[in-house]
Amino acid sequence: MRFPIFVAAGLAVAPALAAGSDLDDLGRWAAGTWRCRSQAGDQAYTFTLAFSWQLDKKVVVARLDGRAAKGPRASERGRGKGRPGSEAQPSDTARRARASERDDEDRVRSVNVYGWDGNQLTSLFVNNQGARGMSTSPGWDGDRLVFSGTVDIAGYHTATTSTLTRRGKRELVLSARTGDFAAETSCKK
Repeated sequence: MRFPIFVAAGLAVAPALAAGSDLDDLGRWAAGTWRCRSQAGDQAYTFTLAFSWQLDKKVVVARLDGRAAKGPRASERGRGKGRPGSEAQPSDTARRARASERDDEDRVRSVNVYGWDGNQLTSLFVNNQGARGMSTSPGWDGDRLVFSGTVDIAGYHTATTSTLTRRGKRELVLSARTGDFAAETSCKK
């Protein structure tokens, strides 16, 4: 019986979203679907990034869905290609199943939840590669949001910084650095 009371009490004191706050500004500007291209090291990715309000307009959720843009699939990297007809030919069903598995290997998916704690923007991130992270931002500095925090992936805990820059109503640039890894992304509505 105590648990529902604590939950209700916690919800009652949750910070209200003030009109004109940085989260409100982010949600109104970013809402919708963006088409993006990212360069991370020698790998290029294309993806969609969809922003929407959730939980009674208390958080903005960004869902990323994409894949490697060019080059060999993850399952083919480092392997030579066999000659056509040099192995037994699988059934159409088996070929489709393997193609689907390769697509999943190269697919990148993540969810980022942006919130407001009463003092600053917060961000919680998880992806299908096992990474998770938390960061904060003091808010908009002109047309830029800079988030700093930490990411955990594959047993490593490292610092991360990401900068979202809006360029008008229909273009954004994301720059991210996590440890030695860096990515530059451009998106358009």
